[in-house]
Amino acid sequence: MWDEEDTFGRWVQGLCAVPLLAWTYFAFDLIATGFSRGYSYRNEGVACTGVATAYFGYRCLRYAITGRDNINRDDYD
Repeated sequence: MWDEEDTFGRWVQGLCAVPLLAWTYFAFDLIATGFSRGYSYRNEGVACTGVATAYFGYRCLRYAITGRDNINRDDYD
């Protein structure tokens, strides 16, 4: 499970990547418009979640496409 031949796991990771990357776009758009109106601590929180979701979305999408480096599994090869 969770290897290159696991098509179900790759589909799940691919479906998880879509909302994560959508939130990333929304967060960075909110940051761009928010910082142009003025600085606030709320924008910092949105920036942190945007960076985190960008990372996790990238990892999920990478596994869905290539089948390597799954985010749910540690490879100690």
